Amino acid sequence: MHSIRVQNEFLVELARLEQAQLDDRILCTRIDFTDASVVLTTSGGRVAAPLGADAEALARLLQPLLGPLDAPSEQGTRNYPSSGTLGSRWAELHYDLGRSDFLIQLDSAAETSYQSLKLGDRTAVLTLRRPSESLVVEMNIDGYPVHAASEIGEAIDRDGQP
Repeated sequence: MHSIRVQNEFLVELARLEQAQLDDRILCTRIDFTDASVVLTTSGGRVAAPLGADAEALARLLQPLLGPLDAPSEQGTRNYPSSGTLGSRWAELHYDLGRSDFLIQLDSAAETSYQSLKLGDRTAVLTLRRPSESLVVEMNIDGYPVHAASEIGEAIDRDGQP
C-alpha cells in the first residue's frame, strides 16, 4: 500500500475525533509522521500514536494530556463546510487531505508523503517528504474554503520547474 494512503486514513480518523469536539477546541497543533507512527503535539505535551490508530484509539491516547473528549462520530464529518473557527478549519483540513488521493495520482508527486503538518495563527504549514528533498507548502486556512489539493499540487509543480 502506498504510504500516503495510510497517512490519509490516519488524518480522516483524527478529523473524526476533532470534529466531535467543540468547534474551537484544537486537539493538536502539530502532526509529525514517521514510517510506523505519528507524533501529535498538543497543549499538554506530545504523544506517539500508531499510524493505523482509529479515532477511538486516538481519544484514549490524547485524554491523559487533554482531559475528557467527546466520542468520535461519523455525523461530525458530514458537517461541511465547518463553522469557520480555527479549530474547525484545522480539522476540516485534516479531513480534506485524508479523503483526497491527489498525491497518489499526481505523476510529479511520485514517492511523496507527508512529513509534518503544523498549525499557525492563520496558516497550516505542510512539509512533504520527497526522494530528493523536503517541500514546504504554507496554506492560508483563514481564507475560506481552503483548497489544499490545488495549493499542494501547484507547489509541487513550481518545485519541479527549472
